[in-house]
Amino acid sequence: MRELQNPHLAFRASTRFADSSSLEVLIANDWDGSIATITAASWQPFTAQLAQNENEAHLWIDSGDVSVKEFEQFYLAFRYTGSGKTANDGTYEVDDIRVYEKIE
Repeated sequence: MRELQNPHLAFRASTRFADSSSLEVLIANDWDGSIATITAASWQPFTAQLAQNENEAHLWIDSGDVSVKEFEQFYLAFRYTGSGKTANDGTYEVDDIRVYEKIE
């Protein structure tokens, strides 16, 4: 596997049944991949454009090209927080997750 010199991350997200639910993206480089230790990792907010409640349903929002050059390796997490409704709570979809070499 070839090491990337200018690695970037991008993905797309959409929402529907908009309410006060939310989606966050977190990144860590110290998780060992075990479910038992997931809360012990140093998860930090990952800044990217995300689908929001005010977006049209099923409209795919591109995260933008986000540099991950500072990480030798990393783990990405998507954390969903529901609104608490028992029916029709907000829904998020994430697709097209990609890490690639950005040539500038």
